[in-house]
Amino acid sequence: MEQPPGGAYNWIKRESIKELILRENVHDAPPESVMLMIWQHQRLNRDALVTIDGRRIRVLHPGFVNGGEGPDFTNAVIQFDGENVRKGDVEVDVLSSNWLAHGHFSDCRYRNVVLQVVWYVDHTHIGGPPILPIRGCTDSPVIELMWWYGRCDPRIAILPVKGRCAEIFSKLGEDRLRKFVEGAAEHRLASKVARFTARAALVGWTQSLWEGLFRSLGYKHNTWPMFCLGELRPILPGPEAGLETIQSILFGLSGLLPHELPRKSREIEEYVRRMWHIWWRCQTQYHRYLIPSEIWRFKGVRPTNHPHRRLALVSHWLADPGFIMQLEHWATNPGTKPWSSLQEILVPKVNGFWETHYSLFSSACRIHSQLLGKHRVTDLAVNVVIPWLRAKALATGDHKLADAAMKLYFDWPAGQDNSILKVARERFFGLRECKFSWEKTAAFQQGLIQLVHDFCCNRDPICTQCRLVEMLSRL
Repeated sequence: MEQPPGGAYNWIKRESIKELILRENVHDAPPESVMLMIWQHQRLNRDALVTIDGRRIRVLHPGFVNGGEGPDFTNAVIQFDGENVRKGDVEVDVLSSNWLAHGHFSDCRYRNVVLQVVWYVDHTHIGGPPILPIRGCTDSPVIELMWWYGRCDPRIAILPVKGRCAEIFSKLGEDRLRKFVEGAAEHRLASKVARFTARAALVGWTQSLWEGLFRSLGYKHNTWPMFCLGELRPILPGPEAGLETIQSILFGLSGLLPHELPRKSREIEEYVRRMWHIWWRCQTQYHRYLIPSEIWRFKGVRPTNHPHRRLALVSHWLADPGFIMQLEHWATNPGTKPWSSLQEILVPKVNGFWETHYSLFSSACRIHSQLLGKHRVTDLAVNVVIPWLRAKALATGDHKLADAAMKLYFDWPAGQDNSILKVARERFFGLRECKFSWEKTAAFQQGLIQLVHDFCCNRDPICTQCRLVEMLSRL
C-alpha cells in the first residue's frame, strides 16, 4: 500500500500498527477493535449486506457504542428485506460461534440483539439473532482501514487529564511540534480522501459528495438518518422539479412531516399544508424507502441545527442545477477570502418560511436567521468539500485542483471549539487553551483530533501502554 506523506507522524503511526498489518498479511481475521470500527463507521458496501439466510439488510442506524457490559452496539435500527424496521442491539464477533462460546445465548443482557456481525461463519445457531458476515464486504481492503483507523477502540473513555506525552511535546520546540501536528492533520485529510475514493468507486463521485454533505449536516446526533437520506438522492427528482417538490419529498421520506397540521400559527399550517399537497400524490412510490421518525434525535440539538432546517437547506442545494459545478470552480478560484466565497455557494438566499422558523413547530423568531452559520461552513469545508475535491482531483490526475485543495485545507481558519479539542489540549499540552502562533487554523484542530483518535482511543485512559510516548522519544 502506498502511504501518504506525513513525515514523523506517519512513521509513528506505521510503527504503532505494525503488528496489525502483519496479521493481515497472513490473511488472519482483523482484531475485534477493527471490526467495531468498520461497523461503527459503516465502512461497508452497504448495498451488498446479506445475512446467511439470504436476507438483504438496510442499516438505518448502526447503533451507539456500548461502553459497558453487554452487546457492542445498542439501539441500532435495521430493516430486513421485506420486513418492518427493527430496533435493537448489535453484537460484533470475529467468529459466529462466539455467540455460544461467550454464553450470549443465556445472558439476559443480549436478549435484545437483532443482528450478529461476524467475519467468519464457523457455526450457525438455532434461536440466535440473524448472522451477517462482512468478510469481503468492506469498502476498502482491511489493511488500508487499519492504516487509517489503527487500533482505535470506540469503547475506551478519554479522560481530560495531562498525558505522559505532554512532557515530550514540551521539549520538541515549536517548529518541530508544528510539523508533527501538521503531519497528523495531513493524515486525517488523507483518510477522508480515501473514504471518498472508496465510496465513489461504489456509487460515483457526485453521489459520494451528496452522501458526505447529508451526513455532515446530521452533526453529532443525526448523522445516520441524514446519511440514509443522502443514499436516496438518486431516487429524488432533479432540479427541474422545483424547490418545494424536493423539499416535501425529503420531509416525507424522513418521516418528519407532521401527520396533523400544527396549530402553532397560520404560517406554519399553510407551509405544512403545501408540503402534504405534494407528498400525498407521490408517497406511494417512495413507501419502501421511508425512514422511521423514531431514529431522529432532538434532545440536545440546537434550534439552528434542527433536522427540519437541515432538510430545508439541502433541498436548496438539490434544486440548484449548478451547485456541484460551482464547488469545483471555487476550489481553483476561491478569491482572497475563500471562506466568504464558499459561504456564497453553501448559504442560499432564503426569503420566507425558513428565514424566521427553526422547525415546523417553532414560533416565528424576530431575528432572521441564515440556514447555515459560519462555523458550519468551516465544518463542511474541512470534512466534506475539500476532501472530496482532493479525492476526485487525485483520481482524475488533476494536480492543480489537488494542490489547491491541500492549500485551502492548511490555510483555513479554525472552526468552533469542541469537547475533543479540549481533551486534546489538556492531554498533550496540559493547557486549557493553546498559545502557539499557528494554532488558529482548522488543520491544527484536525491534527489534534487525529492524535486523540490514533492514540488516546487505543489504550487505557492513563497512558500506561500508549506507544506514542515511546515513539516520540525516538524522534
